[in-house]
Amino acid sequence: MIDKDTILSNWDLSTVPSPCYVLHETLLADNLRVIDKVRKATGAEIIVALKANAMWSIFPELSRHSDGATASSLAEARLVFEDRRRDRRDIELQQPHHF
Repeated sequence: MIDKDTILSNWDLSTVPSPCYVLHETLLADNLRVIDKVRKATGAEIIVALKANAMWSIFPELSRHSDGATASSLAEARLVFEDRRRDRRDIELQQPHHF
């Protein structure tokens, strides 16, 4: 397991341009290993929520470690469909309701 505190405390964030999205690939890879371990140990299906992921460039990597994705807009549904049509994984469609 990676020591996240050591990685983050030694990272000079003043060198990062602003505004920007910042992704530490080593920490992402470590988190995806945990997700894979949970999937294998429990048989649970992991569904990626695109609303929680503003960095769409990593979607293909998330796709390799999940069983499907949610979509609440046409653009999201298309992204999921285009990424997942080669392996026919689940696409969960959602529609907001206002009461």
